[in-house]
This record gives sequence, C-alpha cells and structure tokens, in this order.
Amino acid sequence: MNNNSWMNDPALKNIDPMKLQILSSIANEAGNKNTNELLPFFMSAMNQANDKGISFSSPERELLMNILMQKLAPEERQKAETIIRMASAFQKK
Repeated sequence: MNNNSWMNDPALKNIDPMKLQILSSIANEAGNKNTNELLPFFMSAMNQANDKGISFSSPERELLMNILMQKLAPEERQKAETIIRMASAFQKK
C-alpha cells in the first residue's frame, strides 16, 4: 500500500521497531495483492513472523487487518471481517 498514513496511528506509538518494520513490509506487499489474495497473504505473513519467534498481539493484528482492508469495497470488507471473526473464534478453541 502506498499510503503510509497508517504509520501515524497512535496505536503504533509503543510497538517494537522490529514489529513495525514487519508491519510496514506486509502493508507494502499487500498493495500488490487483489482482494482474494489478501486474507491468505495475511495469514501466511503472520505464520512467517511466528516462525521467526515474533508474535503480534490482537490489537496489532487488528490494526494490520484494517490497513489491508482499506482498499476493499464495503461488501468485501464485511466478508473479510466475518472470516476473521470466524478464524479468531476457531483459533481460541
């Protein structure tokens, strides 16, 4: 995503610089993805970070998903949010 205004979000004020770099990289790469590729891309990126011993809190993941979903149409965004809620509920079990 070329619009980096999200980096001014107050929620990022106390984030680890390494995590911020990863978030920035993910957001930039997401700009090249079509809407069908965003969720699998996000899940893959989170798994790669976990493999490196880097985990993101729920608010950090939520912020990243909001960034990735900025380019989605309202109905696509609603579908993505539903899928994310379902995946989160499944993950908690």
